[in-house]
Amino acid sequence: MPTSTPLDEAFARFVQSNTDVLNSLASTATDVGSLIAAELPDVLQQLLLWNALKSFIFFLLGVFLLLVPWCMYRKWGGRGEPDTMPGYYHSTLTHNTRGVFKLNGPDAIPAVLLAGFFTAFGFLLCFVNLDWLQIIVAPKAYLLEYVRTFLTR
Repeated sequence: MPTSTPLDEAFARFVQSNTDVLNSLASTATDVGSLIAAELPDVLQQLLLWNALKSFIFFLLGVFLLLVPWCMYRKWGGRGEPDTMPGYYHSTLTHNTRGVFKLNGPDAIPAVLLAGFFTAFGFLLCFVNLDWLQIIVAPKAYLLEYVRTFLTR
């Protein structure tokens, strides 16, 4: 018959005294799991709302950037106001006095380049930020893609 050593007795006391702690940990893990299960719908709804609003704000920024060239053209471009002589117009950045498209003056080229930049950047912002539309139309598909991109990081 083996004799018990002081180490075996200390281990038995340790296990007996920590059984309550282990049971408490198991109970806490069950409570945390039920809390997560109860809060998951709210968390998913808030995640969808946050990502939809963030995407929509950048989409609107892209739309406003697309409006900048149009406003520039309305203010400084176009054929211009009719002059006192028939067939002649006031010169603008984009049209000469005959009303024909011709970039006039040293400010015309930078203005056209700036308008092109705003147009390209506006289109880029609009087409890259369409997540808000996917969240409205197919939120489950968006969540699956969101989880996929989160797991592949």
